[in-house]
Amino acid sequence: MYIKQLVRDVHRPEVNLVRTTSQDVAAHFIDLDQIELGELSGQHCHECLLSVPVHLVLTQSELDDLRFYCDSRVSDHFSVVGYKVARIMTAHFRAGSWPSYPRCGSVITCVVAGQNRQPRSLYARVNRFLKVFGDDNPGYASVSWFSEPVYLYTDNPLGVRCREDGSAIERELGSVVKITSIDPTQIMVEHEVETDSYVMIRDSGYNTRPRPRRRV
Repeated sequence: MYIKQLVRDVHRPEVNLVRTTSQDVAAHFIDLDQIELGELSGQHCHECLLSVPVHLVLTQSELDDLRFYCDSRVSDHFSVVGYKVARIMTAHFRAGSWPSYPRCGSVITCVVAGQNRQPRSLYARVNRFLKVFGDDNPGYASVSWFSEPVYLYTDNPLGVRCREDGSAIERELGSVVKITSIDPTQIMVEHEVETDSYVMIRDSGYNTRPRPRRRV
């Protein structure tokens, strides 16, 4: 039914479908660019399947961060199940595989808001995926952050450079994120030995780069 609605010229359905599909995708892309951070969890693109259970002993930091999200549902280690693999839409992630190149299934980009509440994209590597019993959220990821990204291109937000040490971001945001904050896209990683940093290239996504404030 949805495809039929996109065909607006029955005399040339194939050509018309191509044009209207492009328009529809563009409109959704703009919507993603304008979406509020709090609305991301309701998007169907963040439906997630967790698999490959792992033995789990949570750190105190992970327990504290999960309690921030789930409150009383996380009473001890037995309230949480750990997983190695997450499939978010068509993107496949594998925790604990850092470092591997050029494709590392542990590397993710997240849409998060810091102390100023402005959404931005940050990069991290997943240590393990977590699911809390009795919680409606698809799950969580225990992560180690990279540093604040430096954009490679002025007109393209999908390429960045980061350092491995993201301790400043961890102090700001903690070490656990919701799976609904993960952008379901593959990431290529290249190690720049001379600068001791990593180049991250996403194959898709949307612009969550902090926008400059307009002059009044």
